[in-house]
Amino acid sequence: MFSALVTVSESASLKKPVYVRELNLVLFSALCLLGALNTGHDGGAGTLHANAPADVPARLEALGMLGGLPRAALHAQAVAALQVILQVRRINRGRVLDSVGVLLPTGEQHLATVIPAWQRGRGAGPGAPALARLLTERGVAVPPVLGCQG
Repeated sequence: MFSALVTVSESASLKKPVYVRELNLVLFSALCLLGALNTGHDGGAGTLHANAPADVPARLEALGMLGGLPRAALHAQAVAALQVILQVRRINRGRVLDSVGVLLPTGEQHLATVIPAWQRGRGAGPGAPALARLLTERGVAVPPVLGCQG
């Protein structure tokens, strides 16, 4: 995010509006994705670049703030729209699923928080029961690697 802001300020000083349009498109896309996933229809997917699954709420906050969306509204939208966060990592052989997290509201303010459900090389995490429930509610068999039933 910081690099995008630097690019925007450099672009403004050089009178090159291309980067501003690109940033506006990213903001618009992120907010549209949250809106689209909150239509009441089950299922959907999107891509968000973050350093780790736990950073997804902060990344959304930064985009929402730049787009004028208040923090509480952003978290309410995120918790309503997003349930599972998949982290894909690039390795020599291609891409692999590195971790799965569930996005849950936590604390008094019900802020969106990613709870690890499974990590490559570590196994099930504290979010495994919540992920198992989501899978079971949709008629999907819970994988044994989660170590729990829905």
